Formats: sequence, structure tokens, C-alpha cells
Amino acid sequence: MTDINSLGKVLVVDDTDMNNILIKKLLSKRGIEVDTATSGPEAIQKTETTKYALILMDHLMPDMDGVTAFKEIRSDASGLNGRTPCIVLTANSVDDDGQAYRDMGFCDYIQKPVNGKLLGDKVIDYMTAVNESDTAETDSGTDAMSVPDWVIKLRAINWINFDNGIDNCGGTEEYREALEIFLNTSELRVKEIRDFYENEDWDNYTIKVHALKSTAGIIGVMSLSHLAEELEEAGKNGNISCIDEKTASLLEMYAECSSGLGDALGQAAADKKKKPVISADMLAEAYEMLGGYALRMDYDNMESVINDLETYDVPLSEKDRYDKIRELWLKMDFKGISALLQM
Repeated sequence: MTDINSLGKVLVVDDTDMNNILIKKLLSKRGIEVDTATSGPEAIQKTETTKYALILMDHLMPDMDGVTAFKEIRSDASGLNGRTPCIVLTANSVDDDGQAYRDMGFCDYIQKPVNGKLLGDKVIDYMTAVNESDTAETDSGTDAMSVPDWVIKLRAINWINFDNGIDNCGGTEEYREALEIFLNTSELRVKEIRDFYENEDWDNYTIKVHALKSTAGIIGVMSLSHLAEELEEAGKNGNISCIDEKTASLLEMYAECSSGLGDALGQAAADKKKKPVISADMLAEAYEMLGGYALRMDYDNMESVINDLETYDVPLSEKDRYDKIRELWLKMDFKGISALLQM
């Protein structure tokens, strides 16, 4: 039996925090050590200092897509990861068994939303091959447990496929965490989509509905995932009439799903929303990072900082300024953010 800890470390690259968290938990459950990156440039930076046994790379990301990042990593054949195998993660339909991706140099592909068992098995198979070890043996059994109240409520909802969600997330507790992440980030994600729509920023609108297609699919809300997919295709094809016709329905469905999940999760979700108040030092450090990223017009790293800040309550004395910073970030008004942070 292969010692999983001896196989090395995996780098997961996805611009959606929820995907990174879920994949990391799924692989960690199998004993695999995982690093994450939320953009192509961050992935390149990490591969310059850390040797990985395998890279999982999302295809569609803003600014630098996964194919470009992968080629940049591979461009230095003598570098730490110049020959590290890379599996592409894609929410798009795949023809010819992924041959197009293999022609680009990827060793394989995994369809999103990911199936937890398939992901773990495939990653271990490739890591084992790289390390010239025996085939990994894994225990796919689940722990016996009583059925929680939230599971009973969720199974009674006709618009969510509970079993698919369990399969995608790899277990009941992982599924609950994914649902809570989806619920607790929904307000911000709705605002992002609405703002990009109102500003007619179709590139970023398309990226955000693409991300929603994936995250809704992961938790088994397929009606929302399919509508997001339709709007993603409309964005790619410049079909603005379709976007105008169906964006309001998407946002309404998103809100209804969040409300239903909140009711089903009950106290678990309520407890999740009781956030600690951020300290003055931590907030000052976050503002300093946001200021630096604003000067570089680095939307993605600003998103990472803001997502971290969303796990805290901001003091009332700073709430108006923080809300304004978040609003300006969604509009990509980097000069406005710099000016506000200097006040």
C-alpha cells in the first residue's frame, strides 16, 4: 500500500474560492497535502518556489487563463515544475475524450462540478505513477451517522439534487460546508453579477455566471446551474438580448435558492453568520494590501482580501468606508479605491 504522504504536494488553481476549498478538503480527506492559488500569476509564483507532484488547473479564469498559466510554467523545462503533470479542470463540455487538452500538454481533464471520488482516485493514480509507486488503495466507505435535521429538510426540497451534492463534495460534512459557503457568499455574488450587467461589462459578467454554473452544480442546484450556463453562452456569443431577458430570472432564482438553503440549514447557517469583529491592526493590514493591489489594478488579489474580510464584522466606524471600497472594487474603480484609502 502506497504511503500517501510520500507522494508529494498538489497545487490547485481556481479563481473561485469555493472550488479551491472543496477540492482541498476532498484531497486532504484522502491524506494529500494541497496548496491553492486563485489566479494564473499566483500559480506561476508558487511553482517557482515549491515542487509539486501534480497541478490541477482551472481552464477559464480572468486575466490569465489556465492554458496560458500552464504553458508559462512549462516554458522553463529545467525549473521546479517544468515537467510536473497538470490536469485541467473544465466546466465546458469535452469532446474526443479530452484529446484537445492532451494536445496542449495536459495529462488529463476533470469535468466540473467535480465528483469527489473520481477526483481523489484520479489524483492518486497520477501521483502514484509519478512517484513510481504501487497503485494506491483507498477506503471509499463512509462513517455511519444519524441523519441530521438539515439533511431531512434538504432532501424534501425538489430543486436540489442532494445525492449529486454528496457525490461532488465527498461526504455529508463537506457538503454542508459547501452549502454554507454558497449561502454566505450569495449576497456578494448577486451584487457582482448585477453590477457587471448594469455596467454592460460582458466579459466579467460572463466569468461570474460561469463561476455560478460551477458552484451551483457542485451543490446540486441544477436549474440554477443550467440557467447560468445558458447566460454564459450568451455572454460568449454576444447575445445581449438573451442576457437582458434572463438575468433578472437568474438573480431571482439565486436569491430564492439562498433563502431555501438558509431555512434548511437553520442554526448551522445562523451560527456561521455570527462573525468575529476584525481587529484594528488586521483591518489596517487589509486596507494596506487593498491599496497596493489597487495601484496595480489587481482585481483578483483584491477579491481574495475582500473575501477574507467578509468572514469578519467590520466596526461601525469603518463600515461605510468598507462598503464603499467593495462597491468601487466591483466597478473596478481602482483610482476611487486609492483615493478612499488615503482619507
